[in-house]
Amino acid sequence: TLSSGTVTTENTGAYTSSGEMSITFDKDGTFTMTRTMSTTTTYTDDTDAAYTEVDASTNSSTSTITGTWSFLAKNKADEFKNKERIALWYKDVNGSSTSSSDVTYTDKDADDFYDYTQDTYSSSSTDTDGDVDTDSAPSEIWELDMLKSKEVTAVRTYNSVSTGTSSSSYTNSAGTTTTSTGNPSNYTSEGTSTMTL
Repeated sequence: TLSSGTVTTENTGAYTSSGEMSITFDKDGTFTMTRTMSTTTTYTDDTDAAYTEVDASTNSSTSTITGTWSFLAKNKADEFKNKERIALWYKDVNGSSTSSSDVTYTDKDADDFYDYTQDTYSSSSTDTDGDVDTDSAPSEIWELDMLKSKEVTAVRTYNSVSTGTSSSSYTNSAGTTTTSTGNPSNYTSEGTSTMTL
């Protein structure tokens, strides 16, 4: 039997996101950086005549990076003065991320043969990873626009090549862990951002 048709859905919802980064530079040339990110999404699908679905998802991550740092000397060709740039070399990157989802169904038609509220479920997963940066070039270079005693404005350029391992676990609403694995984790990342510290 072959059938075809058109499906149209309209979901309304809300999305929030937040992040924070803190870094400590030590005089011995080492640093510790902590980054946290969090996003929450909630949407409602009320297009089906039989049920309403509400999906609430949360994702959060924390990473800690340790390494070494140094001021860079002047570069006449690129017109940088002495100590106008800072280079950071990542040595160890450790992080974890957690995601959860709660899907709730409300039955609109209690007179039919199926109770959609029984489809309500919750799930969550946690991933952890530890990486060692294998790139000999700086992982980040900050071009300092302003340097005061308690405030820095910089353009951050980063390029990182890392290798390591990751593990993950998944838990459903019954509380049963269904997977737990350790996998190789290799990645590269690059980008530019402007920041005030």
